[in-house]
Amino acid sequence: MDTLKSCNYRECYKKQFAQGISFIEKGEVNFPKLSDECEVFMTLGNSCQSEIAFIGKDFPCDEDKNAIRTYTSEACLNGYIVTLRSLFGSTYSALNGAFISGGRVRVIADMGLSLALKKYRYLISSVLINDGQILSPFEPDIASSRETARLCDSLIESIPLIVFFSFTKREYILACNALDRGSDIVIHRNALKYKYARRLVVEGAIVTDSFSDLLIRCGKTPNGYLYFDKDKNPLFLKI
Repeated sequence: MDTLKSCNYRECYKKQFAQGISFIEKGEVNFPKLSDECEVFMTLGNSCQSEIAFIGKDFPCDEDKNAIRTYTSEACLNGYIVTLRSLFGSTYSALNGAFISGGRVRVIADMGLSLALKKYRYLISSVLINDGQILSPFEPDIASSRETARLCDSLIESIPLIVFFSFTKREYILACNALDRGSDIVIHRNALKYKYARRLVVEGAIVTDSFSDLLIRCGKTPNGYLYFDKDKNPLFLKI
């Protein structure tokens, strides 16, 4: 890890990002490879006890972008580093909500960075300009989707507090691994109708009636209430 201290990874990464945009404009998709030290640092990310991850395939929703902005701003104002599990277009408002409040954001992309650049260049630019981090495999043509998922999951497992909004088998396995590593897993009581959510409770997940309880557990005390999607999964906290 000592070798990483000498690497100005953010400047290096911004330079690589600019090159990637140039490649996209030329119709090329192969993203230039970072230096070994820089790549290792960006892949590992920063572990922090005030970090919270939001995991859910349907989060956030475009029609709720203003409330999502409020939600992420509140999380950052309460001292959290917000980590979003996936990279998709409507994440833009959530990220802006965090940036407005001066918060730190990490995005763990489910795709190779060259593809992410091609699809979400403005979103990535916004993250980098605001000193956020994009964590993603750098060789999408080599890394299979399974390898990509394994990398993303290993990063998430190092985060102390994880909130789940969807409960597929993949999320269940990820949550169990995180529990074994000492993370707190939180699900909302209304989600107990899902098979994998109930299994997570058996494994040791925390069941809560509100995000206020969740944040109080971490020494934070905002006032708010939950929104739900059409299946009554908890989506976000409205302050």
